[in-house]
Amino acid sequence: MTLLDQVVEVINKSEERKGSTLPALKSALDVPKEKYHFLNKALRTGVESGVLLKNGGHYKVSKTAKAAKKPAAAKKPKAAKKPAAAKKPKAAGATTPKKKVAAKKPASATKKASATKKPKADAAKKPAAAKKPAAAKKPKADAAKKPVAKKSTAKKTVTASQVKSSPRPEFAVGSFREEYTNQVHIVQYDEEKDDFVQKAGFDHPYPTTKISWVPDPNSTAKDMLATTGDYLRIWQMNPDGDGVQPLCTLNNSKTNDYCAPLTSLDWNQVDLNVVATSSIDTTATVWDVETQRVKAQLIAHDDEVYDIAWATRDRNVFATASADGSIRTFDLRHMERSVIIYDDDSSRQSLLRLAWNKQDSNFLAFVALNSNKTIILDKRLPCKPYAELNGHGGAVNALAWAPHSSCHICTVGEDSQALIWELSTLPREIDEPILAYKADSFINNLQWSSATPDWVGIGFDDKVQILRV
Repeated sequence: MTLLDQVVEVINKSEERKGSTLPALKSALDVPKEKYHFLNKALRTGVESGVLLKNGGHYKVSKTAKAAKKPAAAKKPKAAKKPAAAKKPKAAGATTPKKKVAAKKPASATKKASATKKPKADAAKKPAAAKKPAAAKKPKADAAKKPVAKKSTAKKTVTASQVKSSPRPEFAVGSFREEYTNQVHIVQYDEEKDDFVQKAGFDHPYPTTKISWVPDPNSTAKDMLATTGDYLRIWQMNPDGDGVQPLCTLNNSKTNDYCAPLTSLDWNQVDLNVVATSSIDTTATVWDVETQRVKAQLIAHDDEVYDIAWATRDRNVFATASADGSIRTFDLRHMERSVIIYDDDSSRQSLLRLAWNKQDSNFLAFVALNSNKTIILDKRLPCKPYAELNGHGGAVNALAWAPHSSCHICTVGEDSQALIWELSTLPREIDEPILAYKADSFINNLQWSSATPDWVGIGFDDKVQILRV
């Protein structure tokens, strides 16, 4: 009997008219704290497959599921069989969409568009593609309505990526395969070939949920790359740039045989030794990479924490987005409390991605799971949206603020569109984006290069594209 079957059995036996709450299910099933994420996955799978109905914080068994569970009335044992219960989809991973992430790297020359891919995060460092990128098309002169794109194909679906500052544009791309061995590739733009070439790569245990280069525009720190998946791993590029070596593996689990998967990470832009991670076990952890020790750890939410981001140019403040439907901010100087800046009690919809405005830390943006809206928040006016962007025809998967402007943001989604919005007229309603690009398939991830602001990286299928905007 699966955990979801046990959940259904407990709910059916419950006399609660509204259904069973998460704490009641934890108690009835005697689930230890370190395995809460398994119960959360089972509940999410049940809701997505139609077996369970969620109303606020209560879970009920759907009428369809009840009917499917009733044994058929048959006189002879072989005459009738129980109707087969609908197959349940595999529980979604902490990262949400199995998608690629694109990130780019600034180019020394101000030319050419290229293709890259990935959903969220600003240009931080390089996504890598498993195949040599296909020859890029030269950008058309009139890129006013459609950003010009350059393509690069990869052998595997890309999950995470980021762009790095260097003399030549580089990015890192992580694969998504439902097996232990995955890859991260470092890809560089070759101006002579007018194409992307693979510079380095390494095997990665399980798919990466986030890739991030150290945000060091002055190139004074080690050339490091951070990834999350089963653990937080720090990697270092060889001095000659032709290889990558593991620097350390950071695990805050108190048991050696178990670690709750990590969903995201963010590198502090002020203190380059500090990295924050989020996890499906409801916690957020702040690491000191130099000492390889935990600076702070807290139970940030009631459910899985899907994303984490440091406030712009702030060494102490960070925000988290969670499956409990809330956005919270924390301050390392006052860890005994948090500030809820958004909480939708009515729907309790899981919040998937968030990003701080790169020029004005009063503003954040976030997207919810399976929602076509992007919501802008002003932290000075908490708990209600400052603005909503509704231009997508499908769920929004990632978003990124422009690194050079406080009033531009890019969003990508399952309608295969990358949209750039201008927000200078807020709080007036924004009807449509100023730029739009249509990819060949739904877009999973996004990066906007801080070193080369006219480059935006996107990821879809097994491809990475860099768009020149």
